[in-house]
Amino acid sequence: MYPTVTVHSKQYPCISIMADPYLCDPLGAVDSAAGIEALKAYQNDIGQMIVPEGRFLIDANLTIPIGMTFDMKAGSGFTISSGKLLAVQNMTAFSCGYGQIFYGTGGKVGVPNGSVLRTSWFNGLANLVAMLYDSPKVTVILDMDETITSNLTVPANIKVSSPYGSGIVTG
Repeated sequence: MYPTVTVHSKQYPCISIMADPYLCDPLGAVDSAAGIEALKAYQNDIGQMIVPEGRFLIDANLTIPIGMTFDMKAGSGFTISSGKLLAVQNMTAFSCGYGQIFYGTGGKVGVPNGSVLRTSWFNGLANLVAMLYDSPKVTVILDMDETITSNLTVPANIKVSSPYGSGIVTG
């Protein structure tokens, strides 16, 4: 069992999604959406969730409300099943740095207009475009070099920025 970590304030607890009774599976064999929903309910949709190392399966539509934040530890991420949506109402609520955090084929990630996304979170621009739900106006930071081997249309609602000198090679 993984311990529950609580900040001293009772209003904003900080709890691992693997803590009892939430018990989200870091191997991705079992859907973690129900555990995250239970944690959201316990915290009244406010506070911080710690996401330890592991790839957690999201096999049901899941919304992360504005008042919730994720502390994504190194090596943590979500595999979103085909046809399912992980809706994040506040992308600044994800404390994750660099590295892939969204996995899956056919799953979607919903973010609000004005969000800033990194290509590394999706393992590339093509995956980001494929996983982005409902055409929000977003800024995408190219924070990794990428080779595009097939046609890729970047919709007008996506502004691409390369402040780190990363680039895209077509071929």
